[in-house]
Amino acid sequence: MSLLHDLSVRTKLVILLVAFSVVPIVAMYSAFLNKEDDIKRMAQETLRDQALQIGETIDRNLFERYGDVQAFGYNTVAYDSTHWGKGGDDNPLIVAMNNYVKAYGLYPLMILVGTDGKVLGVNSVDAMGKSVSTKFVYGENFKDAKWFKDAMDGKFLEGKNGFTGTAVQPPEKSDLVAKAAGVDGYSLAFSAPVRDTNGKLVGVWVNFADMSLVDDIVGAFRPALLE
Repeated sequence: MSLLHDLSVRTKLVILLVAFSVVPIVAMYSAFLNKEDDIKRMAQETLRDQALQIGETIDRNLFERYGDVQAFGYNTVAYDSTHWGKGGDDNPLIVAMNNYVKAYGLYPLMILVGTDGKVLGVNSVDAMGKSVSTKFVYGENFKDAKWFKDAMDGKFLEGKNGFTGTAVQPPEKSDLVAKAAGVDGYSLAFSAPVRDTNGKLVGVWVNFADMSLVDDIVGAFRPALLE
């Protein structure tokens, strides 16, 4: 953090030098020496406030992702067994998944898995509506995947205000996501149990959120951080 603070002070000093270039350099340097502590404190406070804004924005965005996977599982097309295991783009389950992928633009891969770990459905397009090669996913079984076991066992990430229902895995590079979506695979897995209208457990819905969502947030704040 000290290096970051120093960079901030240097940047503030450069701005001062440019803004007050009509002032003799020696006089300004003398003034800087007298005000160095104030400038450093101002830079640190600004950096702290910006870091808090970034953290809050990321937290709010991830909280929305926490709710998405539960909401998607309420789609009744997921409960109809006649839709399971069929990868056609005219399958109502796949249509719904593809629409979610295109509408949200954050999920390179989403899968509905049965209680035995077998794949019931997987998206077949990316956020731009372009076809992706996910057919091989139907041959996988995820009964040993941590995101599957956590969702099935009710090991959810608990919220401060009593929010629950979603299992969240740490960010990691997923070979599955990379192969299916043609991306680098760095993602977070959000998974939740799916129950039909009678409360019967259907399986687990998992959304793999692209880590670029965090990069984009930090990138949006970058100009302010460099000021």
